Amino acid sequence: MLPKTGLLSATLLALCLASFSSPSAAATAEDAIAALNAQKYAEALDILRPLADGGDPQAQYFLGTLYRDGRGVAQDHKASCTLFEKAAEQGPPAAMHMTGLCYGLGLTGAIDNAKAIAWLTRSIERNFAPSMCALGNLYANGSGVEKNPTKAFELCQQGAMGGDASAQDKLGLFYYAGFGTEKNAAQAANWVGLAATTGDAAAMLTLGEFFWSGFGLEQDRTKAFLLFKNAGEQGYSPAMLHLGKLILRENPNLDGQATNAEANAYVWLSLADRFAATTGERSEAKILTDQLRPLLAQETLDEAQAVIEAWRPKPPIQLIKPATP
Repeated sequence: MLPKTGLLSATLLALCLASFSSPSAAATAEDAIAALNAQKYAEALDILRPLADGGDPQAQYFLGTLYRDGRGVAQDHKASCTLFEKAAEQGPPAAMHMTGLCYGLGLTGAIDNAKAIAWLTRSIERNFAPSMCALGNLYANGSGVEKNPTKAFELCQQGAMGGDASAQDKLGLFYYAGFGTEKNAAQAANWVGLAATTGDAAAMLTLGEFFWSGFGLEQDRTKAFLLFKNAGEQGYSPAMLHLGKLILRENPNLDGQATNAEANAYVWLSLADRFAATTGERSEAKILTDQLRPLLAQETLDEAQAVIEAWRPKPPIQLIKPATP
């Protein structure tokens, strides 16, 4: 899966900037990044497009992220991948990483695991931590290489030790499942918790599930719901879908507010439909919203729709600091 939509984390942004070698464009790039962080996408596009057309790899990379996420332009994975590869050919490992993901997911056409492995390997040779677990995922699934759980675990462990939140989350899941290593509830909770402190939405969702079930942690469903909600508020569609289903299934006042459960669930499920990263998510969210719609009074439905139209993702926040793994 491509990195989640929304703004880059501070850690990954620093890695990306460090990987580009064009000091003359630094001030202009900083202006574009400031515009991105302020969600002024039209302004960012105006800065990035001429630089990208002129061959600036940093501008090509960040313009690619706008096409990837559909920020200020219609979402276009093929255009984003073309920009990432143009940048990658000039050496930045962040762009190599994204190019590898593009080929691994088939966003440029058919899946090409050989090219995915080649680009991720080149990025790893430049010590780009996010590519380590991305390559590990290919070994975990046997995609283009012989399936090797131990190799997958080792690569994700390297990425996690390098500070990549996605690798930390994945490493926690490996400990949870005993994949490539022995099952270890404490290590699973610690690594997922470490990723969650960065604001990583996927890790927040996983950590919330650990708190909900009491896996490796003292059960605390209030904390779990807060984690689910904060992950959803970032625009992470799996968390949105989970929230909608949870509100319908459980107590509608989990967040401490007296709300119409069906209307609240309808909002989250509609947002999950809008931001879905996969066709499976979109299909499930649409089925549930279609079932809920007739149950809502027109006034309630209008109010919910107004919330949906006005909704904007929030930046990540830190919630819980776990013990050091």
